[in-house]
Amino acid sequence: MYTKHKINILLFLFFNLLLYVTQAQMKSCCEPNNVKIVSTIKQSKGTLLMAKVLDSISKNANPMDYYLMNAARAEVHKKNFLASKNNQEKLNLLFKYATELLNAGKTEDAIKNYNLVIGYMQASLNNITLANKIIFEQLAI
Repeated sequence: MYTKHKINILLFLFFNLLLYVTQAQMKSCCEPNNVKIVSTIKQSKGTLLMAKVLDSISKNANPMDYYLMNAARAEVHKKNFLASKNNQEKLNLLFKYATELLNAGKTEDAIKNYNLVIGYMQASLNNITLANKIIFEQLAI
């Protein structure tokens, strides 16, 4: 019985050590090229290359091509809004900006900007039309 207990303790220690050693502790792949990715597990050249390729795609992707890059898309709409001289275009860009903020999870900022759109349109709950209904629907979300 004493030997069985020793074996159980040794197995427990061995598997805990194995678990500790095999946990990957990688740095972010979003480091400059001269910083090596550190891991307790040897990574293949293919894995490291894939991490660099994915990081490059993330850094260089045009957010307007990827509907899930909402925060970056919001910044594009904000920049275009600030540069625009046309009032109708500014209103459309402000609405798009607010929508991308909402989709990015920045709800409070989205609400503020939807309220700006409502103010610019001089809309209210008393005068909902087909033209401004979507703004109130987005605000409800």
